[in-house]
Amino acid sequence: MLWFEGSVAEAIQRARASRKLFVVYVEGSNDDSKRMDDVWSNSRVVDEFERSGAVALKITEKTPEYQQFSQIYPVAVLPSMYFIGEKGFPLEVGVGYLKEIELVARLRRADDAHGKEMESKEVPAPVQTNDNEIKNEEEIEKDSSADAARTETISLQERTDRARARLAEIRRRKEEQRVEDEKSRELARRELGRNVHQAQEKRSNQQALEWARKQKKEKEEDRKSG
Repeated sequence: MLWFEGSVAEAIQRARASRKLFVVYVEGSNDDSKRMDDVWSNSRVVDEFERSGAVALKITEKTPEYQQFSQIYPVAVLPSMYFIGEKGFPLEVGVGYLKEIELVARLRRADDAHGKEMESKEVPAPVQTNDNEIKNEEEIEKDSSADAARTETISLQERTDRARARLAEIRRRKEEQRVEDEKSRELARRELGRNVHQAQEKRSNQQALEWARKQKKEKEEDRKSG
């Protein structure tokens, strides 16, 4: 995979200048991120990205680039993939491990959506307009942009909420498992304590019996010798 070598700002500038899709891959150090290395090097994925001409940037967690990017786009799960359009809104978002076919499908959908964005941006304005028409068109454009922004934001928020809910569920299960493990360890400690106490009592009883038998034997020997 041919990654863009430069900062986030430089990658954005390159994507806008070339009028291409901007793709950001955020990797971590977990198993899913390591598995994604093979996916990104897959020949089908590489060929598809070359065909699209997308500007692809790879960011690693806990780096300055990661901090900069995550301030704009919330990163709830690693690895994550963001397919960002002309207006700066994610057209597609992928989280966790994705197979080659899933990654290619997301790229194609995002690329198609980006193409439609560019087509709508290139629609020529009317030659003759009066001041009121210009004002109305500007208001309509602002409303449309706001609606699009809200739609994309909601879409990203929904994805982020789902990812966070998934993480919360994983944490909850881990906490429940931790509590259960602690209970099991506590029961095991108590059982061990009881066994040790019983063993000590048994040993004490045996020692007492042995002492009693010894005393009895000594008394009998003293009686016989007397």
